[in-house]
Parts: sequence; structure tokens; C-alpha cells
Amino acid sequence: MTNLMMAQGIDFFRGKRQILRAAGMDLCEGELVALVGPNSSGKSTLLKVLAGLLQPAAGEVMLCGEPQQMLDRFRRAELLSYLPQETQLYWDYTLEDLFEMTSNSSGLLAGWPGSARKVPPELSEEFDLAPLSGRVLNRLSGGERARALLAAAVARRPSILLADEPLASLDIAHQLGLMRLLRQFKQRCASVVVMHDLNLAARFADRIVVMEAGRTLLTGPTAEVMNSPRLDDVFGVAFVRSRASDGTISVRAMESDSRDR
Repeated sequence: MTNLMMAQGIDFFRGKRQILRAAGMDLCEGELVALVGPNSSGKSTLLKVLAGLLQPAAGEVMLCGEPQQMLDRFRRAELLSYLPQETQLYWDYTLEDLFEMTSNSSGLLAGWPGSARKVPPELSEEFDLAPLSGRVLNRLSGGERARALLAAAVARRPSILLADEPLASLDIAHQLGLMRLLRQFKQRCASVVVMHDLNLAARFADRIVVMEAGRTLLTGPTAEVMNSPRLDDVFGVAFVRSRASDGTISVRAMESDSRDR
């Protein structure tokens, strides 16, 4: 598989506090990679470094074989889209406004200059956007807004999508729906998705990258990572594992864990 993104040796400081420590990961064509870890482990910061929104103190990020630091914002926006964790908008944008904005600036979703006020018909069908036409995004449900933002993020056909907790505040039905869309699009747009639900990661991701204290501690095929005892150590709980008929591994934390004593 073609390597679309590779980051290695990433250090990042916020003031004197080191947030990332020699962190790294890669992404290949056709992959959906889940980036998981405890709170404050550096997931969102790493994603922003990968997107070019933060400059690391050390390390290198390659995008489609090109050094990220050598790319201008237009070339970077051509290669990737970044879907931020915060999706609340501060003006009354409609769905059509969103598509125009993301195609005419490098703003909300690192868009590409052009003109695309009209929602592409194929995206409207795939993301079921017709019922949202003309509606103000901030008045949509969480699931509807997430669907609209994801559609805008892939509208320019980037090679890479970086999504920071797109499942936050969604109920389980909308979480499943959004993950199905991400999996459906992975052949056209490989994705790195920051998420907290290990079982959803196991069900939909091809690989899992586990972070702890600013480091990428564990990475590998989904089943391998889910079976690793190091996963228990990272999250500080003892997991009970079960395997479904399709081979998917799920975990649940034991109610009583000797590490709590």
C-alpha cells in the first residue's frame, strides 16, 4: 500500500511543558486508523501537528512523500482535510455556506480555493444531505451537523482526513452511522480518527495507534492491539476480552481491578 503520511520523532512543547515525546505514526492508502489513549495523552495535539496547525520542536511529517514544512497552505489543503473537535459555529451558516467557505478558504476545514456553493449531488446522496439544504448548521442535531461537516471535509477529495473526536456528543446510532461513512470513504480518503470507544475502534479501524503521556506507545493491526496486555496498562484497568463470530474483539473493564487496591 502507498504510504500517504509518516510522522516520526515529534516533540512538542506548550511553554515549558512537553506534550509530545518522540511521537510518530503513519497512514497508508485505503486505511482507517484509530488514534486512542487516555485523556491528556497528546492525541489532539499530535493530530494538529499532522495537519500543520502546530509546529513541532523536533521531528518530521511527510505528506504523500513531501516534507510538510515545505508545503504552502494550498498544497497542504489539497492533500488533507482536518475536522476539528469543536464543531460549534459562531455564525448562522447554512449547509451551502459551509461548502462555499471550505472551498474558498483555508479556514474551518482547510479548504481549497474555488467555487462550490452547491453541494455536489453525489455527496448529497451519500451523506443524506438533501433534508439539510438551506438549514442553519447550529440548529441541526449533533448527528446531522457531524454528517454535514464530514461531507464538507471530503468534498475536495483529499488523500488524507484527520478527524478529532467526530463521535463526541453523538448517540450510539449516529456514532455507528458516522463510522460507516468513514469506512465507506477510506478507499478514496484514508483517515486518522481520534476516538475514545475502543470497541468502535476495533469494529471499524484497520489499525489502532495507542498514545500515553505524549508517546505513541503501541501501534498495529486492530486485533493485535486489542489483545495486547499493554492496552490494560495504558488505561489502568483490566480488560475482559471477547471475540465475535466475525473475529472482531471487544473489551469491557472488570468492575474490580487489583491495580485499584
